[in-house]
Amino acid sequence: MMAPNLWAIMLSITLFTLGVDSAFSMVEATATVICDTKWGKQFPRAFVAFLLCLLGFILSIPFCTNWGFFLLDVVDHYLANYLLILVGILQCAGCGWGFDVERTHEKSAFHEKSLKYLTKSFWLIVILFGIIFPSVK
Repeated sequence: MMAPNLWAIMLSITLFTLGVDSAFSMVEATATVICDTKWGKQFPRAFVAFLLCLLGFILSIPFCTNWGFFLLDVVDHYLANYLLILVGILQCAGCGWGFDVERTHEKSAFHEKSLKYLTKSFWLIVILFGIIFPSVK
C-alpha cells in the first residue's frame, strides 16, 4: 500500500472523530431528557451538558489507572449479563403498561383470543427453554 503513514493518520483521525461523535450523541440525548423534566428546565442546556461531561470525566478516571483493564472487564461482565436482562424485563413491563389488556380485550373476540394464545405460547417457550438449555453442557 502506498503512503502507509498517511493511511495510519487517516485511520487515527477517523477513530477520533467517531469517538467525539459518540460522546456528543450520548451527552445530547441525556441533556435533552434532563432539560425536558420540570426541575431540569431551570438550568441552561449548556450547564447540564457541562455537568454531564464532568461526571463522565470523573467516572472514567478509575479506568485510566493500573487496574483499569480489570475494572473494565468486571463492569462489562455485569452490564452485559445482568443489566441487559433487567432492561428486557423493564421493556416488557413498559409494553404491558402501554398496551392495556382490558382495552385490547374490548376491541374484539379475535383480539382477546390472540392475546391469550400469544401469552400462553410465550410462557410455554420460556419455561421449556429454561428447563432444556441449563441442562445442556
